Amino acid sequence: MSSALRFYGLIPETVYTHQCMTIKHARNFQTPIGFFDYNHISREAFSIGIRRIEETKDCAFLIASPEKALCDLIANSPKLNLRFMKEVEIFLMEDIRFDIERLYQFNTDILEQYISVGKKSESITTLLKYLRR
Repeated sequence: MSSALRFYGLIPETVYTHQCMTIKHARNFQTPIGFFDYNHISREAFSIGIRRIEETKDCAFLIASPEKALCDLIANSPKLNLRFMKEVEIFLMEDIRFDIERLYQFNTDILEQYISVGKKSESITTLLKYLRR
């Protein structure tokens, strides 16, 4: 979610909580390297848009693509319901200060896949309409 969006430079704020998705139970962990917040996601939605990043030959990790990270953030934000284009614009520009220019480079196939199996499909559909306008 926000952690991946920051990793890709799509939002300007520092993220202090590492937001993660899991097919297991939601949990939180405080570790020496930071606070981790795991949110439950369906098995079908989990694998959409996952990337493997190799930092070194001995260090690799899985991370959501930018498209998947934004979908996960929308789907897991309580009380967020994007019904209109203006609501999408406000969420992106004011709430999370998203780099809008890079939004137009998104792979819409990932959003379409997420719509078919993920939570808040109506909100993601509105995001997709905003992207395509």
